Amino acid sequence: MVEQDGICSLLDMLIGRGGTGFAKFLRTVEWLSDGSPLLRKERMKKLTAEIFEIKTGELRVLCFFESPSILMLTNGFTMPTSETVQAEAISIAQGFLRDFQEAKLNDHLSFREDYL
Repeated sequence: MVEQDGICSLLDMLIGRGGTGFAKFLRTVEWLSDGSPLLRKERMKKLTAEIFEIKTGELRVLCFFESPSILMLTNGFTMPTSETVQAEAISIAQGFLRDFQEAKLNDHLSFREDYL
């Protein structure tokens, strides 16, 4: 998950969904990591050239691939929501992607073990 200024708002949102909602999301990510193309098509939607949406019930989590095997979760929202909120969420995800790419280029990435 992407963190900015020591805050991971996505993690807070997922935990706020309660144990069942959080567990359902984790199962979906685990299934996606197994590489099932059929499940990817059903649960993952390409929004832009680099930003994807993971769908779990009414929960939508935006992400991008750092590599073929590393998925970076950025932000999310719940459905139903307006197209404006969805567009803002995509813009936020693109900002996280730009920040990530710049930090990686300048060797300024850090990883938090407590998220793993």
